[in-house]
Amino acid sequence: NRHYAFQSVGALGVIEMTAPTRAGYVDRGLRRLRIPAKKRHYFALHSVLDVRHSECWNREVLRPLVAEDPAHARAMAEGAVLRLWHGAQCFECYRAKFNLPAAARQAA
Repeated sequence: NRHYAFQSVGALGVIEMTAPTRAGYVDRGLRRLRIPAKKRHYFALHSVLDVRHSECWNREVLRPLVAEDPAHARAMAEGAVLRLWHGAQCFECYRAKFNLPAAARQAA
């Protein structure tokens, strides 16, 4: 639905921004499980490579859209927040499914 185009851009932007950290966590977890480096290569690579990808996304997509019309920033922020919230809900479902403790809440 084109009505939500800028929310979609914001959701993609936050995925790009958070991907390096997620990939790094997966790589460290696999390392703790003694998974060989060759099998962890994708996550090790993306924990570094995706930082540059995120910078490019911000520079080449987000900033030009906001420069074109600052009102786009609100819709993109809404999409980013929705993506983060739904991601958190997904991980809470995983924790419940696998009987893991709830995530510790961090003060803002």
